[in-house]
Amino acid sequence: MDLYAIGSKLVGIASIMPFIAVVTNPELIDSNQYIHLLYQALEFSDREDFLVFLGVTAFITLIVSNAVTTISYWFTLRFCNHLEHDLACRLLASYINKPFEIFLEKNTAELSKVLLTEIERVVSGILLAGIGVISDTVLTAFIIGLLLFIDPWVTVVTFATLATVYGLIFLSIQSRITRLGREFVRLNALIFTRAREALEGIKEIKVLGKSKHFVERYAHHSYAAARNAVTYRTMSLLPSQGLEALAFGGIIGITLYFMSASESTGDTLALVALYAFAAYRLLPALKEIFEGVETIRYNAAALDELFEDFDASAGEQDNQKNVKDELSLTRSIRLSQIVYRYPEAPTLALDSLDIEVPAHGSICFVGDSGAGKSTAIDVMLG
Repeated sequence: MDLYAIGSKLVGIASIMPFIAVVTNPELIDSNQYIHLLYQALEFSDREDFLVFLGVTAFITLIVSNAVTTISYWFTLRFCNHLEHDLACRLLASYINKPFEIFLEKNTAELSKVLLTEIERVVSGILLAGIGVISDTVLTAFIIGLLLFIDPWVTVVTFATLATVYGLIFLSIQSRITRLGREFVRLNALIFTRAREALEGIKEIKVLGKSKHFVERYAHHSYAAARNAVTYRTMSLLPSQGLEALAFGGIIGITLYFMSASESTGDTLALVALYAFAAYRLLPALKEIFEGVETIRYNAAALDELFEDFDASAGEQDNQKNVKDELSLTRSIRLSQIVYRYPEAPTLALDSLDIEVPAHGSICFVGDSGAGKSTAIDVMLG
């Protein structure tokens, strides 16, 4: 949300006050210098026509405000989703062009999980939530500024109370939400791994009659992830629900305060209407701020994992290197005195291997399991 959307919301809030004030006290057309100046500038001769004009203006202002907000939100979504697409493509290129040994050390299900879910969590749960927190914070600041201009004492007391109550709730649950986020990343990786094991080994599972075992392995982690999500969603509602109840009580208190402090019923109703409409705009913004902060904390673990795997320049650099190093087979492939040990393996997988395969010829590798057949072929493939 940009400044245009924020400005349109503020104008929408401010436009309701003259209409309510004139409805409750038509004499303001003559007694209020600003309303009287507008009445004369537009050359109105009938108060009812002027009242209709104020009502229509307030309504149109609200419609325009909502339209600007919708368009601004569309641009934000477009930016975030295009960024998610770009990050996913660059991460896939980075994975593909990493050294082959990386895939021996990492489960491909974990890489798929980062590519398919963690990027979405980072973009939606951190970037989009962060943009929302910033825009809603700016909107809240402007609305509070407007209310401070109307009545500083009531505004300060009201929002100091709201901030204190929310701060206490947030401090009591923030560490728990962070732990839930880290736990969800771990469980999500296990879910992908268990699903991949079951689907890729479907023939063996059917032959051995082990379907129940693999379903139970998957269900154990899936159930834990579901419980994690339920706990997080429930805890994230606590601050906003408490805030909503407190804000409703605040509106009642403000109404009673203005009723006792003001002799003019018209002025009182106009002020109450302004605060009520401001609360209508402000309460969702405050809820979005609080929920956005919690969402960012919950998804922070996904950002850490993405940083570990992401190598922005690997794809382009390695692709260029692959083009330059491309070879053509004309006579033969020859391996001479090849020695290879897998990372952190205690023994050699290949020891002084000598092989020569003629171009357009065939060769068969035969040997016991673990003898190095696949390793030799991998070495020949580079």
